[in-house]
Amino acid sequence: MCSDYAVVMFRTWRGNVRSRGRVHAGEPGVVFCNTPGEVMIANPHQAPGSFSVLELESSVLEQWIAEMPKEPQAVQSTRK
Repeated sequence: MCSDYAVVMFRTWRGNVRSRGRVHAGEPGVVFCNTPGEVMIANPHQAPGSFSVLELESSVLEQWIAEMPKEPQAVQSTRK
């Protein structure tokens, strides 16, 4: 169980992943996002594999979101 937000990206790992009450196929290129306290159970297929995890500390992520503009910024064209 992760105590922070996390992004999990499967590189060579393959198997079934149970998350939020559903079973998903985990395979290279698939990405899962976890919220704090969420449990993800992964059962690999026959061969071992690799994956990467990027954890985002909750307080830092919340501060970053609070600093974002409340309204979308207008995009101005530089063409004349």
